Amino acid sequence: SFKGFNGKNPILVGPWGGLGGTLWDDGVHSTVRQVVITHGAAIDSIKIEYDLKGKSVWSEKHGGDGGTKTDQVKLDYPQEILTSVSGYYGSLGGCIVVRSLTFRSNLSKYGPFGSEEGTPFSLPVAVTGKVIGFHGKSGWFLDSIGCHFKKEKNATPSSNAPSALRSITRPHDKNGNRYADSNAGYDMVLAVRDRGDSYSVLTSNNPKEQYPNQSQDATLWNKMVSLPSFYSDNGTMTISTPVRFGPWGGNGGTIFDDGIYTGVRQINLKRGLGISTMKVLYDRNGQAIWGDKRGSSGAARAEKVVFDFPSEILTHITGYFSSTMIMGSTVIKSLTFHTTKKSHGPFGD
Repeated sequence: SFKGFNGKNPILVGPWGGLGGTLWDDGVHSTVRQVVITHGAAIDSIKIEYDLKGKSVWSEKHGGDGGTKTDQVKLDYPQEILTSVSGYYGSLGGCIVVRSLTFRSNLSKYGPFGSEEGTPFSLPVAVTGKVIGFHGKSGWFLDSIGCHFKKEKNATPSSNAPSALRSITRPHDKNGNRYADSNAGYDMVLAVRDRGDSYSVLTSNNPKEQYPNQSQDATLWNKMVSLPSFYSDNGTMTISTPVRFGPWGGNGGTIFDDGIYTGVRQINLKRGLGISTMKVLYDRNGQAIWGDKRGSSGAARAEKVVFDFPSEILTHITGYFSSTMIMGSTVIKSLTFHTTKKSHGPFGD
């Protein structure tokens, strides 16, 4: 299997934030020269100056006309490159928007700009790469933000920019079972929806453990991890509304979104050179609803993951993506499904 991100193709990460606003995508450039941020109680707008093969290219302003302060993050181009973005998103006037942004380069840290309130997010994979574009949604405010990343061999983080996720808290369920059972380092972390029911999976009595999580090379660039990571000190989740993260993988194919349900009952997979198709049986308030088949037919082997619903819930997903030997396109190569009871998989290479 292909375990290393080759760095030839940029990857899309995020967006983080709310679901409102108008979708925008600045696309891929050579690097970032500067970012202009207008903010107050939240990030009102951003405007980016990119470099495209030595030529300065300005983006449109993403966001509204409000804000009490404007700051400029001007990088020492071409020596300084933008390596990571982090911040907070939360409710403002009843809408989920980006509340704060912090930018890190290979030389320095800039920010935070805005108000550090709400749910934290970060883009730790950029420790060994650089930001070459932004995407997201915006309206009156910056509703959400994500990045285009590209591997950069000489992207050494500054002392103000910690390496990717040196440690994270790994929660257990009420029986003491770990949600994640892999000791490998994780380069990407995302949150999943709160249970929204009466099952007390996470309480102040649940054990927690810290484990080191440093990326030593590029082999984790194509590892994707969805892990419940936003918990308060007493072990309870802080997310009250559904939050969308990802996708991870290639830039090809047709966009799909199955929407939001109350649970996942079953996942059917077919695999050949990668994960060829996936079809999901959801639960919506006690009713079984099949999603559409995603992918193409003709795979050599079929797999079926049936969860012990409703006592077993899907908590996170891990896997790998890389290019195929025949087509050359980047696809999902392997998937593992983790629940409150056990891990299912890996399925694929």
